[in-house]
Amino acid sequence: MLNEVVIEGWFTGKAWHYAGDLFFRLSNYRDRQRPAKPQVEGREQPDYITIRIPASGVPLALQKGALYRVHGYLQSREYKETLGDYIKSAHGLTNMLSVSDELRREITHNRAITEVVAERLTQVDKPSSQAGSTSAGNGRRTNAPEPSDGAEPSTSRVGRSEQPAETNAEVPAAV
Repeated sequence: MLNEVVIEGWFTGKAWHYAGDLFFRLSNYRDRQRPAKPQVEGREQPDYITIRIPASGVPLALQKGALYRVHGYLQSREYKETLGDYIKSAHGLTNMLSVSDELRREITHNRAITEVVAERLTQVDKPSSQAGSTSAGNGRRTNAPEPSDGAEPSTSRVGRSEQPAETNAEVPAAV
């Protein structure tokens, strides 16, 4: 059975650690031949993809607005979310809710997530004022240019192993 993913997207700047693994979000605009998401205020909206990099001991730094290519596989998992956690991350008039601490802990909901587990991460383009721009009229981001110095894009292999992952080049900047 085939389970392989290659996706490119812009690092949104949102990253977090959980159980030793690094998680971050990429925004991805669909290819032109695929159905577009509905527009909001005249602009096409991206899909947001959660990327998971298993703990490997290899330091990894990401640059907000940089274009990354991720090679990996899909994984889905379930987890429980408490009412308190939901209220904490919810938007709107949550300050008007009156719920006891006991209920915030005791009421849970089963949630599911699908994520890309990264095996290789390549920085395709560095952030610039043009990297986040959109092409005129259609709300889509313009294609990111190839690295201007003629060098290959930065690539890091990621994943769990006894030895540090092989690294062709360090991915610059810090999370």
